[in-house]
Amino acid sequence: MKVLLVANHFNERAVEALATAKAWLEGNGIDVEAASSDDLAVNCTAYEGLVARSLLFDLVCALGGDGTILRAARVVAGTDVPLLGFNYGNVGFLAGATPEALTEALAAFFAGETISERRVMLEARIRYSDGGLETCLALNEIVVGRKDLGRSIQIAVTINGNHLFELQGDGAIVATATGSTAYALAAGGPLLTPGHQGLCVVPICPRPYAAPAIVTAASDVVELHVNAQPGQRAVINVDGLSPAPAASDIVSVQVVKAPVFLSLVRHNTPDFYTSLALLFDGAQHAQ
Repeated sequence: MKVLLVANHFNERAVEALATAKAWLEGNGIDVEAASSDDLAVNCTAYEGLVARSLLFDLVCALGGDGTILRAARVVAGTDVPLLGFNYGNVGFLAGATPEALTEALAAFFAGETISERRVMLEARIRYSDGGLETCLALNEIVVGRKDLGRSIQIAVTINGNHLFELQGDGAIVATATGSTAYALAAGGPLLTPGHQGLCVVPICPRPYAAPAIVTAASDVVELHVNAQPGQRAVINVDGLSPAPAASDIVSVQVVKAPVFLSLVRHNTPDFYTSLALLFDGAQHAQ
């Protein structure tokens, strides 16, 4: 048995948890490999090495905030290797166990007493003006937005070949159900239950009118066509990370439900609606 521990090394509590988890795992005869969340940046050699060896791990544990969990998810995306996150950040929607139950959750996993959820991922195909193509996976969202402050960007939104509207504003988000509680929610998007198989499209600060957020079906194909005016450039962001800088401009992004899933492990955590109630209703709900 082998476990990969990914920790945010800038978070003191996460670093302490890394030492605790490592000691418990090794004390129970389980091999451990540790990595910093910084090692999982785009095009990082350490990240590429972990992806190449991902099937050697029986479990990946992420110790940090949702950003750390998202980076760890990149390692096992498209495999059946489960991911167990512990929240040492702020919101923690992706966490599968509480920090207080660190060793308890690990013991439960190896005893077969945890729950595994298959989470939908999205696949984005990016087309550049020089004819280049790039494909990437995301657990939360892909964002096409303006590069320069003070200059809006124009994006044509198409679903299944049907042109819906021209969006002028700061950009657009295409999110999974998992990502609906993140940037998409902050931009005024809908909350989707984790079991929803489709995606949602959320405009960012549209003007001069309120372009609607759209919830799609599992088989729908979303396309964002960038209609850049002189002096405008679009940038793309995938789960909080930017792909390697491209020499040419983004022309369009096609987004679909990915053919692969991510396996998230949970142990004694509130269900989705209880988590929402605690987030929005806080102390009053806890009474």
